[in-house]
Amino acid sequence: TPRGGGPRVRKPAPNLPGDASGLYLRGQFTIHRNDHSINDLWRQCSNLGSGLEAELQHKVSFLERSEAAGSSGAHQHTRFVSAEGCYSKVALAAGVRFKIAPKQAIGLDIRSTASAVWAGGAVWHCSAATEPDASLLQELAAAGVARRCYLHLPSIQPAVGGASPVEVRDTGCGDWISPECRLCAADPPADGSSIAYYARDGKVHSRRIDSSALALPSPNAHGCHQAAIFHFQEWKKHWDGNADVVDVLSPADTVDPGLAFHVSTAGIRRLRF
Repeated sequence: TPRGGGPRVRKPAPNLPGDASGLYLRGQFTIHRNDHSINDLWRQCSNLGSGLEAELQHKVSFLERSEAAGSSGAHQHTRFVSAEGCYSKVALAAGVRFKIAPKQAIGLDIRSTASAVWAGGAVWHCSAATEPDASLLQELAAAGVARRCYLHLPSIQPAVGGASPVEVRDTGCGDWISPECRLCAADPPADGSSIAYYARDGKVHSRRIDSSALALPSPNAHGCHQAAIFHFQEWKKHWDGNADVVDVLSPADTVDPGLAFHVSTAGIRRLRF
C-alpha cells in the first residue's frame, strides 16, 4: 500500500456548487504520476479488468433489448457504467495521495451567468454580460503570456488555514455512479471554488485555498479568472443538432496567432484580436 511520500495523483475538479461534494478522479482532466502501482489501479475495477469480457457482453445484450423495444438513434439507451466511482474508490483504498482542486470552468446552467473565452493559449471564465472585444482579448492574451513560463513553479492556489477531516458518504453526489462506489463529501461548502480536498492514507481532509492568483489582474471589471480547461457538459446538449451554433474554422484559422473563441450557451463564436 503506498504510504507517506509514495505515489500521488493530482487532479483539478470542476468549479461548480452542484459538484463540490464529489470526490472523484474525473476523466476530463486528471494528472497522474507515472508509477507502476498507480498505472495498474484500473485493473481492480472488475468491469475494466478481469470482468471486461462479461461487461461487453452485458452491453451488447442491453443494446439488443433496447433495439427490440423500438429504441434507436439518439433515443437509444445504452448500458453505462462510470469508471469514476470504482477507480476513485480503489485509489483511496490503496492509500494513494491525491488532491482535488477547482481548476475547471464548466458549462452547466443553460441560463448561465458565465461564459468562457479562449485567447492567447489560455482559458478564461468571465461574466456572461462581458463582451469579449479586442481590448479585453488583448488583455487576456497578455496576462496568459505573462504566466506562461514560471520556472520556479509558484503555488497558484495556496492553502490557507488548517486541515479539516471530511466524512465520506455514499449519498449526495454522482447519481450516475453505483451507490457502492460513490464518494461524497458530507456538508460541502456552498462555494466549491474555495476548497481543495486531499487524500492521505485512505482518509480525506479539506483545506481552504486562495484562488486570487487565477483572476485577471485588476481592475478586472469583467470578473474573469483563468481555468485549466473548459468542460462543455450541459451546454453541448443544448447545442445538439444545430450546426449553426459552432463557427467553422478554415485551415488558415488554425495557425492565426490572433485567433480566439467565445463559448456561451448560444454556441462557440470565432474571434480575432
